[in-house]
Amino acid sequence: MKRNKVMGLPKAVRDWLDAALIEGNFSGYAALTEELQARGYEISKSGLQRYGSNLDERLATVRDTALAMQMVDRATDGDGDSKSAGLMALLQTEIFSTLQALKGIDQEENPDPMKRAAALAAIAKNAAASVRASIEVKKHQREAAQADEADAPPSAPTLEVRFVGVPGKTAPGAPEGAGEA
Repeated sequence: MKRNKVMGLPKAVRDWLDAALIEGNFSGYAALTEELQARGYEISKSGLQRYGSNLDERLATVRDTALAMQMVDRATDGDGDSKSAGLMALLQTEIFSTLQALKGIDQEENPDPMKRAAALAAIAKNAAASVRASIEVKKHQREAAQADEADAPPSAPTLEVRFVGVPGKTAPGAPEGAGEA
C-alpha cells in the first residue's frame, strides 16, 4: 500500500493541516493543497482527501468511544468497577470487529501470508490481554462483594421457643405444631 505523503510532512505542518481540516469541517481541499504548495510541499488533492478522510474516521472513533464511556459512566453511577467492566466490553468489541475486518481482507489485495499472520498475532496478543484484564476485574468484583458481606452487620439471631410438655402451647410466631412433644 502506498504511504500517504502527508505522513512525511514535518510535525508542525501536519498539526497545522489537522487543525485546518477540522476547522474547515473536512472541506476546502483545493485551497489546502495550494497552501501546502506555497509552503513547498507537493501533496495532491486526492492524497490530501485520503488523509482527511482517515483523520475524520479516527476522530469519529474517538468521539464514539468518548460517548460510549459517558453512557457507561451514567449507567454505572460512576462505580469504578462497573466502568472497568464496561471498558473491557468496549475493548473486546473492538478487538472482535478488527478480527472480523481482517477476516474480510481480500487475499488477492494482500497475498502476503506473513503480514496476515502478524496481524492475527497482534490481535491474539491484545485479545489475551483483554481477557486477562476482564478476569481480574471480575475477580476484584467478587472480592469486593465478599468484603461487603463480611462488613455487613450480622442478622439478628432467631430463637425458637418450644413449650415442652404443654400440648398446644407455642411461643407467639412459632410454627404450628412446635409446642407438641
